[in-house]
Formats: sequence, C-alpha cells, structure tokens
Amino acid sequence: RINIFNGKVSISFSLHEEYIKCIVEDNGVGRGETKLKSASEGHKSIGLQLTKERLKVININSKNKIYLHIEDVNSMFAETGTRVVLTIPKV
Repeated sequence: RINIFNGKVSISFSLHEEYIKCIVEDNGVGRGETKLKSASEGHKSIGLQLTKERLKVININSKNKIYLHIEDVNSMFAETGTRVVLTIPKV
C-alpha cells in the first residue's frame, strides 16, 4: 500500500490454477469526477485507450487472453475510488 496525502493505492496479486489476477485499487474521486475535471481543464487522457490497444495487439496472437476490467468503488454515499482488475493467463 502507498499512502500519499490521504490517498491510498492498494495492489494485490492472487495466483489461481490457470491465471494470475492483479487488482489495483485507489480511494480517489472516481472516474466520473476525473472525467468532469479533465473536460473542464481541456485535458484529454489517452492512457487507458493506449493500454486497451496494447492488450488488443497482445491478444491477437495469443490463445489465452489477458483481460482488463475497470470499475468504480462506491461507498454508501459516493464514488470513492477505482478498481482495476487485470487477469493474466499462466504460461
């Protein structure tokens, strides 16, 4: 875990029979708030788009696919972060 000014990032790995799962979770403002802020500042983030394109290229020639899933983490009252789940096949 990394804690910078009340911000937290948690990274965990779990080993399964056929795959490795990596989960990265933060307690930030969430994707919705980030999109609003970026739009108001005229900034367009392309990091996620580039990651998806890279995985697509990797998966073209691979029998076992790598999967990326992104979801908002919600508390009882509001979005409180983002969770990214990367599922990687064991070779």
